[in-house]
Amino acid sequence: MVESLGLMGQHRKMSAGSLSTLFSWLALAFTLATLISSGLALHYRHASSKEKDSEISRLNVELSDAGSKVAELVRLQTPRKLDDNQKTKLVDSLANAPKGKLTIKASVNAPDARDYAGQIAAIFAAAGWSAPIDNALFMGGDTSGIWITVRSAKIPPVANVVYDALKQAEIPVRDGAFGDASGPAEDEVWLNIGSTK
Repeated sequence: MVESLGLMGQHRKMSAGSLSTLFSWLALAFTLATLISSGLALHYRHASSKEKDSEISRLNVELSDAGSKVAELVRLQTPRKLDDNQKTKLVDSLANAPKGKLTIKASVNAPDARDYAGQIAAIFAAAGWSAPIDNALFMGGDTSGIWITVRSAKIPPVANVVYDALKQAEIPVRDGAFGDASGPAEDEVWLNIGSTK
């Protein structure tokens, strides 16, 4: 990994399967809350005040944990998109920057990656960049989030422009650049969009 490295589209609708999964989790959380409340009411009738308080605290922790898990599931099911602030910052940071070749690799395993890539690509293209989108199947360790790939340790100057623009727009991108000898051309940068992190 190289250490020195100082995208407006439509909102993708959730698929029926995603909505079904989301509602299943919400139903599970509601059922859990109901069971906890029922158990609390039953226990409240038979326990001493100190035991009641202890049980209430324990059940509140369990309910909070269930709520956190449901919130995380909802976050993972919500398609990524650039907000207006990110779009403005990205446009501003690219306005006077050098232009280059950027290929955005969108994971075929992440349902929102292609639309998210389209939003990013549109801004780079409007700023004068070559910014096509390719489908990609990422293999190996961590294939989540966004990262930059270059051909070798000799980083093309446009890699820094891409990295800095994403950082200024508060688009989460991994630090550094990953080298791939069979990857982009020497004067090109790949922006890889994996699954939601």
